[in-house]
Amino acid sequence: MRKKILQNLLVLVLGSIFVTMLLCGALMYRNTINQVQQDLQQDAAYLRQNLLAKPDQVNFPASPLTRITLIDTRGKVIYDSEANHDAMENHENRPEVKTAQRDGHGNADRVSATVGKRDFYYAERLADGRILRVARSADDMFSTLISFIPWLVLMALGIGFLAYLVARRLTNKLILPLEDVDLDHPLGSETYDEMAPFLLRIAKQNQALKDAANLRREFTANVSHELKTPLQSISGYAEIINAGIAKPEDVPRFVAKIGSEAARLIEMVDNILKLSRLDEGGLEDQLVNIDLKSVVSSCCQRLEERARTQQVELMQVLPERPVSLRCVPAVVDEIVFNLVENAIKYNQPGGRVTVSLPPDSEGTVQLRVRDTGKGIAKEDQQRIFERFYRGEKSHTGTIPGNGLGLALVKHGVLLHKGTINLASTPGEGTEITVTFGKL
Repeated sequence: MRKKILQNLLVLVLGSIFVTMLLCGALMYRNTINQVQQDLQQDAAYLRQNLLAKPDQVNFPASPLTRITLIDTRGKVIYDSEANHDAMENHENRPEVKTAQRDGHGNADRVSATVGKRDFYYAERLADGRILRVARSADDMFSTLISFIPWLVLMALGIGFLAYLVARRLTNKLILPLEDVDLDHPLGSETYDEMAPFLLRIAKQNQALKDAANLRREFTANVSHELKTPLQSISGYAEIINAGIAKPEDVPRFVAKIGSEAARLIEMVDNILKLSRLDEGGLEDQLVNIDLKSVVSSCCQRLEERARTQQVELMQVLPERPVSLRCVPAVVDEIVFNLVENAIKYNQPGGRVTVSLPPDSEGTVQLRVRDTGKGIAKEDQQRIFERFYRGEKSHTGTIPGNGLGLALVKHGVLLHKGTINLASTPGEGTEITVTFGKL
């Protein structure tokens, strides 16, 4: 990064120097031409005064820089300071001469047909109609400009070296605050204000990574615990039976317990696999249109016996017409079943569970499960949808479960691009509303 910044700064500075020198060269060239034109006009004015004083004088003092030509009204050269005027062709059609005859004065920049050099010309019509023309060689001007090139090159090299030093200093000044950033604690670093959003993103990513690592550790610990407990129970009962220690009348009970714990393990593994599939996604090809009302009725029917056992009234508030939903049927069935089962499981004798499909003005489909249980503590409300998380009462062992039911609900809702809203008051009950997205 340091190298790239240094290179970019050097390119910027040297490019600026190059463009500046080009502009300066162009300006010098233009100023030189203007100066030559002014000098030619002054020479012409001086010579014109001499001719006014001596109209018949056609011999001018020789000038080392200025070429002087006098042309009569018909274009014939009657005097030239650098060539034999008798041998020169008619100048009537020379651009500067034609312009001077028409406008009184004229300028031209061209290669002389007589002397074979590039000249700057200035022609002026005299009072008697003759044309006085003065010229200077462009070679003299170019040689003057060329003489400045070595100095310009030396100046460019000097400026380039200074630019390198300045660019390196600026690069170090720019980079040092970035190098001092503590990526583990970016918000505590002193750097540019413009870096604040970037550092905030890094801080959020760091926190997300820490949270993910904590979740993985917690998940591993929970899986180990949840698997270890039934396995220990199965192993213990199997050892008692195998050693012949168990009384004959206790063996059926031990076998039933082994079967129950094995079923619990199978359910847990099955739920973990379901969660894994939901995390991976890729279930779009299983989307079909179903009647959510029928799914709710089916789940409630399967849970009626459990509700009666726990002395909980199970009510359905469903519309008369079918409620169409495009979804993965097995996942939606899991969502409804787990929500209703959870409401029954954590209710109290004489309580009520109400399952409804309330109408939605925005055209989305909603599922609402309300219970009259003891509610969820505020500190648990943010975590009940986490894998293997169970509330305080659950951890006592009085309520069976493995803490995966609501996690399945959450991931199933996310799969359907939906949202979950939880409202719970300790001592009064809980209401969970699922809003399914449009697929």
